[in-house]
Amino acid sequence: MTSTPEDQGNTGHLQPAMIATVVVLLLILGIAAFLFPRTGFAPDSTVPPGAHLRVAFAPDIRGLDPHAHGCTVTESVLVNIYDYLIWRTPEGGLEPALATDWEIIDDRTWRLSLRPDVRWHDGETFDASDVIFTLARLAGVGCDVVTPHYPHFRDIEAVEAIDDLTLDITTRQPDPSLPYRLSRSGAAMLPAHVEPDIASAPGNPSPQEGFVGTGPYRVAEWSPGGELRLEAFPEHWRGPAAVTHLTFEVVPEARNRAEALLGGKVDVATNLGDTDWRRIFESESLRLLRRVGPQVVTLGVRHEPEYATSDPRIREAIELSVDNQYLVDQIMAGAATPTRTHVTPASPGSHPDLYNTYLFDPEASRALLREAGYDADDRPTITLLAPEDRYPGLAELAVAVSEMIDEVGIGVQLDLQPWPEYLALLDSGNHPALTLRIDCGCLGDPIFSFEPFWNDEKYRNPFGFEDPNFEAELERARRETRGDARRRYLHSLAESLAESRPQIPLVHLLSTYGVHRGVDWSPRPDELLWMWPAVKGQQ
Repeated sequence: MTSTPEDQGNTGHLQPAMIATVVVLLLILGIAAFLFPRTGFAPDSTVPPGAHLRVAFAPDIRGLDPHAHGCTVTESVLVNIYDYLIWRTPEGGLEPALATDWEIIDDRTWRLSLRPDVRWHDGETFDASDVIFTLARLAGVGCDVVTPHYPHFRDIEAVEAIDDLTLDITTRQPDPSLPYRLSRSGAAMLPAHVEPDIASAPGNPSPQEGFVGTGPYRVAEWSPGGELRLEAFPEHWRGPAAVTHLTFEVVPEARNRAEALLGGKVDVATNLGDTDWRRIFESESLRLLRRVGPQVVTLGVRHEPEYATSDPRIREAIELSVDNQYLVDQIMAGAATPTRTHVTPASPGSHPDLYNTYLFDPEASRALLREAGYDADDRPTITLLAPEDRYPGLAELAVAVSEMIDEVGIGVQLDLQPWPEYLALLDSGNHPALTLRIDCGCLGDPIFSFEPFWNDEKYRNPFGFEDPNFEAELERARRETRGDARRRYLHSLAESLAESRPQIPLVHLLSTYGVHRGVDWSPRPDELLWMWPAVKGQQ
């Protein structure tokens, strides 16, 4: 069978050897057919087939509050409900959204012009007061709860309305990244007129009626762990979506997502496992699409004195114990790239010397353990927390990593948790010495990838990492407007993290989707499941 560009998708920044590996796998991988459980999806027979798009994804969203999480999966769905001031294009550029124009007034002030006649889903009019409310919440001004996005908005000092559709944003220091901040995860606009007990506290479990956006879809019904049903908002400023009914269904197992797609129960399935690639690739009614996304698998490493990983020799020994290429070839079926940085090549300023490379030297790892005072009779023991159901192969990757670390002389207890329980441990700060994490490699301004490693009186990074030199370099990078100088700062920050290891990057993931040929829709590199452009014909 000859593949077509449509089947292949966009391979982006993949290395040639990796591309060849993935293509060969698509042609030769396959397993005998299995009988899979039904997903339980029942299409609404009252809706014309072309007007209802069904998406199988996993894991579930973390609620309808767009500020209460740092979860890419949640944002990828909520982007259909909430708008941003500035929209990030698939290529990583910026274009107007709720703001039609933005300009620098002085070195610390940006002036934004807002789009007129934008309506919230409840019929109220969007204006500058909503922006002031949203940015105050994100910047932690007058709020008791600090959102996960505070590190990216902490420098906002004041937001002042000039009139209903014009406002000034003043930062504590020059911030050339502000337009990107207003387009990034967590910057979704919320209405100032919503009751404070619903909109003021991130994580509030209030029902969906409390959350309204200006996006192309509004919430019709949400069953946590089941389905989120959306309906097109006819007054959306871009114009009404072609698909009038949009359903996101939680299907935790990759095989079940593939089976739902093959059986016609859903139109789009995300994060498909390699064992199902061939069946989808060979189906005349389906397309198999692959995109180089922003997701990097890393090991989060705690630095506090009570953990063995507070010793830099132990952290280095852990990195040297892991064979990243084995993880790519044997666990991820070639759909990944080894990396020592969590900033991916799609981000300007990514460090080329830290990508598509890794350190693997078990003997040097054992020598570091001996230097740290350990031997076969006195091994350090650590726990590795990992999610069991986030990406296909992730649990297997966690098992392989734990075995590699154990092999060099560090005792590892692997704690695999379902996604909700895993996230609860991260949110509580009760995560162990090592945590397998999925981090966004940041399509857009790479400064965002470094800001979570910083500390102040409101925010402490989850690794216990403190480095005054790193923080001073970060502040210089945040202020710098000259391209070459800023790139040098960003490279220096990446090298500093590679040396200090609050995170040990492992692999950069490739995302795989299955889409019915009757659906005109393409995945974005940032993994947003943005469905406003989607068109569905009869199938």
